[in-house]
Amino acid sequence: MEVKVKVEGAEKLAKELKLLPLKVRKKAAQAMKEVLTGAVGYVIKKHLTGGTTKTRLGVRTGNLRRSIRWKVNESRLEGEFGSYDTSYAAIHEFGGTIRPKRGRYLAIPFRSGKTPAGVWKSPRLFENTFVRKNIIFQKRGKDKIVPLFVLKKSVKIPARPFINPTAEKYIIPKYLQKLEEMKVS
Repeated sequence: MEVKVKVEGAEKLAKELKLLPLKVRKKAAQAMKEVLTGAVGYVIKKHLTGGTTKTRLGVRTGNLRRSIRWKVNESRLEGEFGSYDTSYAAIHEFGGTIRPKRGRYLAIPFRSGKTPAGVWKSPRLFENTFVRKNIIFQKRGKDKIVPLFVLKKSVKIPARPFINPTAEKYIIPKYLQKLEEMKVS
């Protein structure tokens, strides 16, 4: 699933830029490429680095970071910036509810059900398990019982936008600044 941002007024600006001489349009397209290249670093630094907070997502595999890309259509003077090739970018950008696809419950891991990198293993991969009060436990040795997963019918994921804030706080102001600089020089 792709997550893209559509900027209000962008079509009007693109139409006005199309009326400019070819040389100026090429400069505007180059400026757009430079801004979008910088936006990749910005979104990673501001929103996809560090631990999970209200405005940041912690990094487990790095797939979401690697999915941030841009495209520029020079002839139409249009740019796209977003997350491509990840199924979970949209749930983080907009929030929502996750429900199980197969079975009745989601298995939410405790620390003991995760790898050191924070990636969880399937409950089916654990031996000597049992369920009590919607918690999957594992018996380790003679006397040790460890909780692995809590079973939930659904989980609400809060919105932690990273694409929209990057467009608002970085892409639009930087591109407008570059266009202003083009007018002067």
